[in-house]
Amino acid sequence: MKPSVLLCSSIGPGKEYSVPFLMAAIDAITGIDAAHVVMDEVPHVSPFQAQRVDVVFKDFDDGGESTCIHGRLARNREYQRKYFLRGNWTHLYWHDGDMMPPADIIERLLAHDTYIASGAYLMRGRTNPVQPMITRLYDPSQSIADDAATDTLKMMDGCVWPIGYGQGCMLVNRETLEMVPYRVPQAYTEFGYGEDLQWCLDAITVSGRPTVDMTIPVWHVDSDGNGIRPNVQVAV
Repeated sequence: MKPSVLLCSSIGPGKEYSVPFLMAAIDAITGIDAAHVVMDEVPHVSPFQAQRVDVVFKDFDDGGESTCIHGRLARNREYQRKYFLRGNWTHLYWHDGDMMPPADIIERLLAHDTYIASGAYLMRGRTNPVQPMITRLYDPSQSIADDAATDTLKMMDGCVWPIGYGQGCMLVNRETLEMVPYRVPQAYTEFGYGEDLQWCLDAITVSGRPTVDMTIPVWHVDSDGNGIRPNVQVAV
């Protein structure tokens, strides 16, 4: 079956600056058949003009129980997972609005022919380069997430396989999304696993570890327009 890819993204309060980046990415990325964007409690003015972009404005009524950012994002991702499953797409490409990947990222991730594949990016706002990666379980009540992300991983053919990775530029196949939902917003705390890392941990028994292709470095752009991306030397 020929792959059919839905790009999903969401824009929440404080991330409105990333709308132009998201628009540019949707226009530039090849290999996507449609895009679905959730505007999460932001002004009801759509800047998206492309016909293949479905924009949904959501003011979720959940009793204020998902004020934690991880809970908000889990709520959005679960809403979009269900949207994806109602269609006939074969893959969902999670794309954060402040990401600027190479235009051919979809084709390159599809080429891995696996359940979960991602490009590589760095977390913003850090004094040292940190990827949104965990290589071993840690106690979420302790502030040692960075320590858990610094273990050495074996690289083969430019790829690594952590137990969890952020979903800023991640491709997931339909089979996995059918079997692995996102946890309810109330399951998250500010200092625990993010919704994306937790989903990867929940998906391990279904799909195994995510494949992170270090030959696909992705820009992560801040509100001032400056971006960061990994600088990993990969022999290919």
